[in-house]
Amino acid sequence: LAWEDNLRSRERRVDASTMYMPARALWLMGSSVTALSFRSRKPAAAVPATAADPLLSLVANKLPTLIALQVLALLLVVVLRQWRWHAKGYPSTASWFWLPGVGHAPAYLAAPRQFIMRAHRRSHGKPFILDVFSHRFIVADGHWSGVMFRSAELNFQAGVKQLMNFDLTLGPDMFKPADAHGTTVQILTLRQHFTPNMGSYIGAMTAECLRVVHKQFATAAAVTDVKAFALEMVARASTRVLIGERMCAQDELMATLTSFSEHVGNVTNLSAVLPSSLIKRMTEQVDQAHKVIERYLIPEIRERRSAMAAGGSGGDDFLR
Repeated sequence: LAWEDNLRSRERRVDASTMYMPARALWLMGSSVTALSFRSRKPAAAVPATAADPLLSLVANKLPTLIALQVLALLLVVVLRQWRWHAKGYPSTASWFWLPGVGHAPAYLAAPRQFIMRAHRRSHGKPFILDVFSHRFIVADGHWSGVMFRSAELNFQAGVKQLMNFDLTLGPDMFKPADAHGTTVQILTLRQHFTPNMGSYIGAMTAECLRVVHKQFATAAAVTDVKAFALEMVARASTRVLIGERMCAQDELMATLTSFSEHVGNVTNLSAVLPSSLIKRMTEQVDQAHKVIERYLIPEIRERRSAMAAGGSGGDDFLR
C-alpha cells in the first residue's frame, strides 16, 4: 500500500536521526504514532477494504512495546520522584513499591503494622515518608520524636513544617497550643507521656486506619476528603493512647476532637489574611468544640483524681 511505502521512508528518516540515541523505544513509539496518524489522514475512498487488517496487525504487534514503554515510564516517574525528594532533603520513603495516585496504599493496607515496622528498619530508625492516595505523612518513632521535641521548635508539627507539601504528621503532636482560646496544653507533659508510648500509638493508629478504611468501603462512598479521614484517625488514635479505650467509644467526643484540631489550625493559619469577622466566627467554632470536650473530659478527670485520692494508683495516666 502507498501509506506503507510512505511509512518506510519515514522510518528510515527517523532511524537516521535517532541512530545515536541509546533508547530504541523512542523510535518504536514514533513509528507507531506516525503510522496511525498517517493512516487516519487518508481519504476514505482511497483506503482498500482490507486496510483495517494491517492496521490492527500493526497495533497488535506494537502492543507489547507500548506496554513496556508504560512500565518504563512508571519506573522513570518513581526514580525521578525519589531523586526529587532526596534533593529537597526529605526523609526516605516507606517503600519502593509506589504507584501514582495511590502511593504505598496497597502494601500498607495489606499489613499496616508489618509495613510500618519494615519501613522503620529500612530507614534505620529515622523518620520516613508514607504516601497514601497522594497524601504524604511523616512517621517517626519515639527516639526521633524526642529529638524533634527537644529542638528549638515547641512541638512536633512545627518542627516538621520545615518539610513542605505534607498534609499531616503522624506523631505525638495531637493537641495544638492556642492560648487565646483557653485551650493550652502542657507541651512538656505531652513530651514526657508520648515518647515512651510511641509503640502503643503506632498500634492505635494502625487500628484506626483500618477502621476508617473498612467504614468507607462498607458505605461504598467515594473518598472526597482524605485529610478529613486522616484527622479522624489521629484524633481517635491519640484518644486511645492519652485517655483510654472507654472515652474513644464516645462518637460525639471523637467528632469534636477532629473538628477542634481542624478549627484551631484554620484560626492559626488564616488569622493574618482573613477579616476579623470571619476569624471571630471561626473562633466561636473553636469555643463550641472546647465546651463539648470539657463536658466529657472534666468529669473523667474528677473521677480519676478521686480514685487516686482514695489510694488508687494513677499509673501512666495522661489525664492525671
